Amino acid sequence: MRKPIEKADYERSYQSARWDIMLLIALTVINIGITLFTNESGYISAAAIPMFLVRLGKIMCGKMDNAFYEKNYPDIEFMDNSFMVWMIVAAVVIIGIYVLLWFLSQKYTVPLIIAGALILIDTVSMFFIYTDAFDFFRFCDYAIHAIMIVMIAIGVHAGFKLKKIRADEEAFMASIHMHRDQFANRR
Repeated sequence: MRKPIEKADYERSYQSARWDIMLLIALTVINIGITLFTNESGYISAAAIPMFLVRLGKIMCGKMDNAFYEKNYPDIEFMDNSFMVWMIVAAVVIIGIYVLLWFLSQKYTVPLIIAGALILIDTVSMFFIYTDAFDFFRFCDYAIHAIMIVMIAIGVHAGFKLKKIRADEEAFMASIHMHRDQFANRR
């Protein structure tokens, strides 16, 4: 016979899913810093949409090395630097949404569902953003995003189980108090 999963296991699964979101946030911030201050496009496991926005702003405003433009975009007309600022602001807003959902998921399960949906959208967008050659690093990026989606789904399941367990515990405690009060009134 299988041992039932205990409350602590559900709590661990739920917290793990929450920390997966924080890991995505941290890696995205690090990768955006790398993208802003170097010509590198960052490393794996970051949210693709904020990274794309920052890189697009950098490319469109002429912030890359000349060799990059000669090779890829020889006839590009650069935009005003405000475009790059707006792309950075948009990336920060997206990251801020993830942070807000992370904080809200301390108390509620629905923000974890929303964060999972955003990561799923981000993963699908990677197919359109990364049009270069599919290599080992790109495979790792997709694999890590897929693992995050699965971990968040497990966390959401655990969150709903925890909600039911807590409701059952409260009902049990209420019934104990009710019976204790009834017994005390008989005397």
